[in-house]
Amino acid sequence: MGSDPIIDAISTEKIVAVQYADPHWTAYLTALLTPCIAIFVAYIGYEQWRLSRHKLKLDLFDRRWAIYAATNDMLASLINGSDDDRRSSAKNFRLRLLDAQFLCSSDTVRFLRHVDQRILDVMESERALRATAFDAPERPDAEKRVSDEAKGCKDDYDALVSVFSRELQINF
Repeated sequence: MGSDPIIDAISTEKIVAVQYADPHWTAYLTALLTPCIAIFVAYIGYEQWRLSRHKLKLDLFDRRWAIYAATNDMLASLINGSDDDRRSSAKNFRLRLLDAQFLCSSDTVRFLRHVDQRILDVMESERALRATAFDAPERPDAEKRVSDEAKGCKDDYDALVSVFSRELQINF
């Protein structure tokens, strides 16, 4: 029982015909799938980069907002706070002042140092006023100095928003 040469020839022709036939639609699909996946992965990478950039901006905003809030509390306590309020606000403000050197612009840091000096000036003027007797000739000068420092605190408080407006902008 041998194989029939005619059947073998027909089978070989069918195999050859199948090998040279047009590619099936799955071949086109698999060829296009790789670039589509690459484009999709690139898009996901780009979106992750944008999301990371937005998160960084929000984190910077949060840290700068803490500096702004500490400065706001400090100036408010200088204007009409008790001595205990001033002490706790000054401690928090000075901690945030150290952070501001790395997070804020030089103009903002300069303003914050001015506020820090204002704290010392207010406390010194009030200390001098308390040490001056009511009937002493230098009493009006001491009262004027306290009044001038209070006015300076009010001016600094009014300038606070404009100084920090550049620092607290979030532009995506």
